[in-house]
Amino acid sequence: MPSYLDGSALKKSLSREGFFALNLNITTIFDLARDYCDDYISKNKLKILDNSLGQIFLLQILKKLSREKMLDYFQTSLFSPGISRSIYLAIKELRIAGFSSRNFPHPVIVNSQKSGDLLKIMQEYEKILKEQNYIDEADIYLQAIKYKKKNQQKKETFIVPSNIELNYLEQVFFRKIILPGAKVIYFPAPRNLKKPASFYFSGATKEEENFPEDPLDYLYDIDKITSNLSGKLNIELIQSHGEFNEVKTIVRKIKSQNIPLDEVSIFYTVQEPYSQYLYQLSRQYSFHITFGSGISIKNTSPAKLFFDLIDWIRDNYSIAKFYFLLTGGNFEFKNQQSNPDIPTPQRVASLLRNTPIGHKRNRYIKGLDLSIRQLRSEIEQVSEDRQEGYRKKIKDFFWIREFITQIFHELPQENFDYTISPKQVARGLINIVTNYSRIDEENNLDQEAIKKIKERLTVFIESDYPLPDMPVNEVLTLINDLIKKERVNCSEPRGGFLHTASYKKGIWLNRPYNFIVGMDSDKFPDSAHDGSILLDAEKKNTGRINQDKGKNKESQYKMLQLLASLEGKIILSYSRFDTQGNRELAPSSLMLQLHRLKTGDEQKDYSDFYSSFQDTSGFIPGKPQEILDSADWFLYSTRHNFLDIAPLFEHLYPDLFEGFYAARQREKEELNRFNGKVKVDPEWVDPRLNRGLMVSSSRLELIAFCPYLYFLKYILKIQPPQEMIEDPGVWLKPSEKGIIFHQIFEKFYKKLKEISPPGIFISPSYTNHWPILEDLVISQLKQKRKRLAPPNNLVYQHEGKEILDSCRFFLHCEEEKYKGEIPAYLELAFGTRDNQNEELGRIKAVELSLPGGKSISFQGKIDRIDKLDEDTYRIIDYKTGTPYEFSRSKYFRNGKQVQHALYALSLKKILAKAGISAFPKIQKAGYYFPTLPGQGRQYFYGEERRNQVLEIIDLLLDIVAQGNFAMIQKADAFMCADYRDILEQNQVMEVSGKNAKKYDEEPALDNLRRLQEKYE
Repeated sequence: MPSYLDGSALKKSLSREGFFALNLNITTIFDLARDYCDDYISKNKLKILDNSLGQIFLLQILKKLSREKMLDYFQTSLFSPGISRSIYLAIKELRIAGFSSRNFPHPVIVNSQKSGDLLKIMQEYEKILKEQNYIDEADIYLQAIKYKKKNQQKKETFIVPSNIELNYLEQVFFRKIILPGAKVIYFPAPRNLKKPASFYFSGATKEEENFPEDPLDYLYDIDKITSNLSGKLNIELIQSHGEFNEVKTIVRKIKSQNIPLDEVSIFYTVQEPYSQYLYQLSRQYSFHITFGSGISIKNTSPAKLFFDLIDWIRDNYSIAKFYFLLTGGNFEFKNQQSNPDIPTPQRVASLLRNTPIGHKRNRYIKGLDLSIRQLRSEIEQVSEDRQEGYRKKIKDFFWIREFITQIFHELPQENFDYTISPKQVARGLINIVTNYSRIDEENNLDQEAIKKIKERLTVFIESDYPLPDMPVNEVLTLINDLIKKERVNCSEPRGGFLHTASYKKGIWLNRPYNFIVGMDSDKFPDSAHDGSILLDAEKKNTGRINQDKGKNKESQYKMLQLLASLEGKIILSYSRFDTQGNRELAPSSLMLQLHRLKTGDEQKDYSDFYSSFQDTSGFIPGKPQEILDSADWFLYSTRHNFLDIAPLFEHLYPDLFEGFYAARQREKEELNRFNGKVKVDPEWVDPRLNRGLMVSSSRLELIAFCPYLYFLKYILKIQPPQEMIEDPGVWLKPSEKGIIFHQIFEKFYKKLKEISPPGIFISPSYTNHWPILEDLVISQLKQKRKRLAPPNNLVYQHEGKEILDSCRFFLHCEEEKYKGEIPAYLELAFGTRDNQNEELGRIKAVELSLPGGKSISFQGKIDRIDKLDEDTYRIIDYKTGTPYEFSRSKYFRNGKQVQHALYALSLKKILAKAGISAFPKIQKAGYYFPTLPGQGRQYFYGEERRNQVLEIIDLLLDIVAQGNFAMIQKADAFMCADYRDILEQNQVMEVSGKNAKKYDEEPALDNLRRLQEKYE
C-alpha cells in the first residue's frame, strides 16, 4: 500500500462491504525492502538516512566543494537550505533510478559542467554515507534485491493495488521479489483514458474491461453516450465565493440534511488552506473530524513557541519579540500554580518592556541589573505605602534575571554576529519548548507536537556527522525547515468522525457522501515542479525517471479514477473568487467537461457553465436549515427581510447596539454625551476646587488646543500602549533627544559657572568652550546608550553626529547672542518630585490667584533663568523642534501658549519668597530654538499682557468644570498622534473659520470662541 493509513482505510472499506479483511497485514514497498535486508543493516551497524539529514549533508558538501573551488556550474556565494534541497532531490532521483558515481549518466545531462558538478556532489555524498555508516533509500532496495530475507515464507501472498506507483529501483524490487506471488486489486476508471506512466500496471487488463459501463467512460465522447447511461451521473457541482465558503458550505449541507459525520468524506486537491479551514470550523462548531494527512504543526502551542523563539533569536533577541513571545498565550511557567511567588508571563513581559534592553542578548542582564539599582535608589524617595510595591518589583526582577540566565544557558551564543553550533541551538530549543510550552490537556495535539519536534531535532543532534559552526541566520533557517512542514493529528477514518484527505487517497475509502474541494484551475490539475534541478529532458533521457510535464495528466487520471470508484453521492466545488488575492478564479477544465456530460451537450462553454448556478455559495446561508450560528442567522434574516431584527439585536448584543447608537449621535452638529458633553463632578476635575490637583502649563495648553484630547488624557487617563515595534533606523525618539539636549545645556552652563572667576561669568566662546561641550555630549550619549541600546553602531553614529552638530550650532548661537546675561538658575523645578534646588532648597508649587476669586496650585520646570541686572531676569524655555507655530505678534495663541506668562508670574513669587529679591522683575519670558531644526530662533514676550493669562486659566477651567469637551482638532494633528484611532470616530467642531457657523448656537463652545476673539 502507499501508506499504512491507506491500508487501514481499505481494510475498513472492505469490512463495510462484507469482506473478511482482519487477517491482512499492511506494508509498504519501502518497509518490505527494509525488512528483507534488515540482517544486512544490523550486521553492518547501518543507520537509515533521514531526508532532512540528507539535505544537511548536501548543504555541507556544497559549501566544501565551493570553498575548494571545485564547482563550475553551481557557482554561488551562498548556498541556502533551499538550493541544497533541490540538488539533494536530484541526487535522490538519480540514485533511485539506479545510478551512482560508478555508472553516472553523463550523456543524459544537457550541460557538461552541470554533469561534472553533480558527479562530484554524488561522490562526496556517497563518501559521507560510507564514513558515517548510513544507508539511503536506493541502497536499501539494492541490498534487498541481493539479500532476500532467508526465512521468507514461500507461500506468502501479496495483494497489490493496480494503481501502485513505483520508481525504477522499486520496480526492479517489485518485479523480482513481489510480483511472482502477487494478486492485483483493480479499480474502475474511464476506459478511454491512458494510464499514467508512473503506474506499474499501466497496460489494459481483462479485469478492467469487465467493469460495468459508467457515464464517465464517455467524458470526452459525450455524443457517443448510450441512452441507458445518460442521467445516471451522480455528481453535483457547486460554485463558492472563496475557499473558506467552499468548506463552510459543506458543513452547512451536512447540518441541513442531518448527514451522519462518519458517512462523509471531504477530499481536497491541495492540502492548504482546506485542512486549516476544516480544523478551524471543527473547533468553532465542535464537530468530530479526522485528518488523513494531519494538520499543520503550527496550530499547536509548542510549535508556535518554537517559531517565536526562532524569530526572537533572528531579531537579535529584541525585547519587542520577547514581549510577544511571553504574552502570546503559548508560554507558561510549569510550577506557577504550586508557587504563587513566581510572576506570570504577562508580569514578566510588562516588567521587561520598561527595562533598557532593546536588542542584543548581552543587554538583558545588564538592563535588569540597571533596573534593580534604579528601583533601589528610588525606594527611599517614595512613601512607605508604595515601598512594598517597589520591593515586590525588585524581587520579581531578581527572579526574571535567573530565568533569563537559564534561557541563555540553553542558547550558547555570545555574539549575534559570530557563528554558532547548529546542534547546540537545536538542543536548547528542545529544552525550552519542553519546559515552557503551554499544554492543552483536553487534546493530545500539543504533546504530539513536542514529540515531533524532539524526534526531528534529535535525528539532527545525534548525527555523528561533524557539523561546523554556522552564521546565526543560516542555522535558524536550517532548524526552521526541519519543523515547519511537519504535521500532527494524522488519522485513519473513524466511526462518528467526518474524514478529510487528498483526493489521491480517496480511492481507499467508500462513504455515502463525498465532497471534493479545490476544483479551480489554479489548484487542479497539479502541475507543480517537485523542486529537483533535473530538467524534464534530462529525466526523459535516463529512461528511468518520470517527467514533470506528465503530472497534470496523472492528476486528471487519478481524479477520474476516484470519481468512477465512488459509489455514493459526489459533490465537486470550486471557488470563483480569491478573497485574499482579490481576483477572479476560473473552474478547472474538468468541471466544465463534467457539466457538459451532465447536460449531454458537448457544445456548452464557460458562460453556460456559470449561468447554470442559481447561486454562488458565500457568507450568507441559502436556507434556514443551513444556519450555523447567530452571525449566519442575522445575515440570512437581513437578506430576506423576514423581520425587524433590531430589538433582538439590542437584546443579544446590547454593547454593540449602544455603539451603533453612539456613532449616529456623534455625527450630529451638537455637543452631546457621545461626542464630548460629559457630566462631571467639578469637585473632582476642577483644580480650583480640588486643590490636590496640580496644574502645569502643558495641561492648560492642551485644554485650549483640544478639550476632547484633554478629556482622554487627564479625565479618563487613557495612555497609549507602549510601542514595541522598533524602527531599525531610529535610536532616539524626538522626546528623548529633547531630554538629552536639556541635560547637555544644563551641564554646560553649570560647568561654565564653575570655571568662571568669583563674581564674574565668562562669556560662552566656541573656540574656548567647544571641547567642554563636546565632552559633555559624548558622555551623555554613552550614558544614554547604557539605558537604551541603539539598533546598530551606524544609527548610533548618525544620531550622535546630529546631536553634536546641533550642540555646535548652539554654542555658536550663544556666543553670537550673548549680551552679558548670567544663567542664574538652570532646570528650576517647583512643585514636582525633583524640586530640590542647590541655592533655593525645595520649592513648593506656586499658588496663583485667579480673577474669579479662586486659586490653583501651579507646578513646572523652567529650563533657564538669566539674570540681566540686580533684580531683572529673563526666562528661557528650550524647544528642540521647529518654530513654525510661533510668532512674536501672537502673545497667547488663543490659550495654546501660556507657559511663558505662567512661568514669569511663578518666578516672581519664588524669588520673593526665597528672599532673593523683594520686587523681582521678569523682563522677558519666551522660547528658544537652539538646535539646527530651530535655527536659533527666539520668541520673547514682555510684561504688557502677562496678567491676562489668569483670565485665560479661568476660561479653560470653566470648560473642564462644565464638562464641555468638544473635539476641535483634526485627528491628523501632530499632538493627536497617540489618540488618532479614538479621535477619528468623532466630527471636528470648528470654532473659527467658515465651517464654524453651524456651531454658532452651541453654548458649550462659548469659552473657546472667547479665547479666539480676545486672547490671540
